[in-house]
Amino acid sequence: MSTVNFFVEEFKTQSDKIIFGLCDDEDNKPAYIDDNESNKYLKWIGKVYNGSEKTVDFYPVDNCVDIRKTNGEMDERCEGFLSYSGNNIIFTELKDRKIIPEGWRKKAEEQIMVTMKSFFLFSSLFLG
Repeated sequence: MSTVNFFVEEFKTQSDKIIFGLCDDEDNKPAYIDDNESNKYLKWIGKVYNGSEKTVDFYPVDNCVDIRKTNGEMDERCEGFLSYSGNNIIFTELKDRKIIPEGWRKKAEEQIMVTMKSFFLFSSLFLG
């Protein structure tokens, strides 16, 4: 069984600001952290409150990490995950607030569950 690297440094973004945003504004490109508050109404889909000003890393998964179904097709993945203090991980799925399709919450939950399952099955080598 092969492993999947979820910690792709090439696409990692980070911030230690008190407030920063999560963005996913380009098709077929990974999501990212943006800590320029002047973008909060233009680009931010999610807002993170980081009161302790810890360095928070964001590792994108969608458009970055291959997670495949048993038939070989690409599976639905969440946008990525936030990581801080070495072992804290928060999986995130971003939905465009201008276009909210019916059933979006169920789809978002499924995307997070697929990603989490794959993360815990395949990335044990990278957590150690």
